[in-house]
Parts: sequence; C-alpha cells; structure tokens
Amino acid sequence: MTAATPGEAQANAAPVVLAADRVSFSYGRGAEVLHDVSLALVPGESVGLVGESGAGKTSLLRLLLGLGAPTSGEIRFEGHALDRRDTRSMLAFRRAVQPVYQDPFSSLDPRMRVGDSVAEPLRSLGIAGGRTERAARVTELLESVGLPADAAERYPDAFSGGQRQRIAIARALAPEPRVILADEPVSALDTSVRMQVIELFQRLARERGIGLLLVSHDLTIVAALCRRIAVLEGGIIVEQGETRSVLTEPRHPYTRRLLDSVPRLP
Repeated sequence: MTAATPGEAQANAAPVVLAADRVSFSYGRGAEVLHDVSLALVPGESVGLVGESGAGKTSLLRLLLGLGAPTSGEIRFEGHALDRRDTRSMLAFRRAVQPVYQDPFSSLDPRMRVGDSVAEPLRSLGIAGGRTERAARVTELLESVGLPADAAERYPDAFSGGQRQRIAIARALAPEPRVILADEPVSALDTSVRMQVIELFQRLARERGIGLLLVSHDLTIVAALCRRIAVLEGGIIVEQGETRSVLTEPRHPYTRRLLDSVPRLP
C-alpha cells in the first residue's frame, strides 16, 4: 500500500474521488507552470484554490478535467490513475466530474433552448432515456437551482447573468456528478447576485454530497464557501488546510500578501 499524498492526507481519510498526486506540468519545452502539486477532493466538501493570475490555477483545473496530461505525477480518479486513452473509464470520469465555467454568457449556446442545453450531457454521456424522461429530469434540475420549469422553452438571451449561471449549474448536475470544478463561477456576476449563487453551491454540496473545487482569486468568496483552501504561487501549493486556520493564521508570506490585498472598509 502506498502512502497517502499530502492532499489525500488533508482529506481526513474520506473517500477521495479526484486527486492531483505530485503533479508537475509544462507547455511543450517551456518552464514548469505546476510543480509537485497534490490536492484531493472528497464528496460533500468544498475546496478553494486561490492565487494571483499566472499562478497555475487554470492549468491545474484543465488537468483535473482530463483536458491534458501531467508532465509528471498523476491525476487519480477513484483511486486509479486517469488514462485518457481508455474510452470506458473516461466515460465514467465525465459523468462523475463536471465543470462550471466563469462566463455564463459564453458557456451556453445562444441557438439552443435552455432545456436542450441542460439535457445535452444526458445525451452525450449515454444516459438520455426517453423524451418524457429527459423532460422530467430537466424540470427537476431547473427547479433545483431556483428556476421555473418553463425556462426550458426559452433561449439564454432571455436570462440575466446570474440566471444563466444557474442554468450552467443545472447542466453540470444533469449526470449526477460526484465532483464539480468551478472556475471563477461568480466573478462575471453583479455583486448583488454573487452571494445567491454561492449559497446555491453551498446547498447543492450539502444536499447532494457533491465535492466542489472553487478556483478563484477572491479570498472573500472562498472564505464564504469553502471548508478547505489551497494557496497556489508560481505553480506550487505553498499552503493548504482548513480555510479558517489558513486565513486567520497564515504561515506563508504569499498567503499573508494575498490577505493584505483584500479591500477593507476604513
């Protein structure tokens, strides 16, 4: 039996669904953008990944989504190294790991009705069922994110940014994933609706037992949503642990600089 990775150890021995295990990555022959990164995601737990632009957050997210392969180390899914050449295992991976992207205005096809967009993962992942069954599933998904059933018949341009992000979340929930990887999911939204979407993520993680990785540069969002936090600087995780502990007693100078940059009322 191999020893637990640092990320797995911090998951408190819970069943790890998705993990980066000592992952390093570079684009072509360029310099490394990630170095020896370990991070674990378990059901029902929200983890924040924070760092400035260029820290490597997007690169790590792409690897965790199976959109690239590490230069060294492994992406592990349900305890096994992810093999992007294995069609069957990748189908199971796609069902279990779903993304929510930053921009709700570009993540939905403007030519598709909302119901078709939400149902698309059911068709593409081979879990479609009949038309009546799909329609019932779309209704349940839309209502679970606070939208009426008749939203399925409308097009994305009929909705606000916050509503579109709810639609994107409903689509991510369609295959009943075990993990959602969210890339700056509220940064494109008005301040007035950000907390509504954050509360939606909190409720879904709690009620459905979904693991959440929230990629963000905003420490206030992470503090509100995530129980654990990992701080990425220059492709290296310099600090990770319980969010409250890390943010109240940061050990690394970079974490302290991030905290000092958070605007405060005079």
